[in-house]
Amino acid sequence: MAYKHFTCERWEKLWLSLGLSAPTGSFDDILGRYTEPHRAYHGVRHIERCLDQFDGLGRLAERPELVELALWLHDAVYDTRASDNEARSADLSRRLLRDAGSPGLGDVVAAMIMATTHQDAPPVGDAALVSDIDLSILGADQDEYDAYTIEVRQEYSWVPEEAFRVGRLKVLKSIFSKGTLFHHKACAALWEARAQENVRREMNVLMQKNRA
Repeated sequence: MAYKHFTCERWEKLWLSLGLSAPTGSFDDILGRYTEPHRAYHGVRHIERCLDQFDGLGRLAERPELVELALWLHDAVYDTRASDNEARSADLSRRLLRDAGSPGLGDVVAAMIMATTHQDAPPVGDAALVSDIDLSILGADQDEYDAYTIEVRQEYSWVPEEAFRVGRLKVLKSIFSKGTLFHHKACAALWEARAQENVRREMNVLMQKNRA
């Protein structure tokens, strides 16, 4: 399948912009990861969407090349039965940068990836940009948002329905607890209002089903 953004050419060009060469076999490795059969949402299309958003917002980044690399790699490890996917994806970014000869950048990219846990203190700067772009689907139109929720449910098809609803509500409430869903000013202007509507609507549906 041909992709608009998720291409070997773009991947290699990104590494060259860092003054490095992409580690041998790295593109095929991440392509294999993002096309794993259990990924209904967190696959190539998600990264394509993130890169598309980045193309419009990258000018706001202090280190746009590192922001883009973090977006490429933030879901490289994705196992719905595990709780350390972001940490393992961050470790992968460190290994790739070490193999490319620039280990000093590894911790910078890893910190941006860890911001996509959306669990710690609200991120700032480039980490906020990565975190917000990752969540940009929340600010999509209603049909696209609803399709996203269906795909997430497919990824957790092994979880019983009631338990999934409880877990999903917990995730949404955790995101909401920070007051705003987006932390970079430009991203909030683009997506906050619609995202608030979408998330509240989903939470209401889940709570109604729990009471039924």
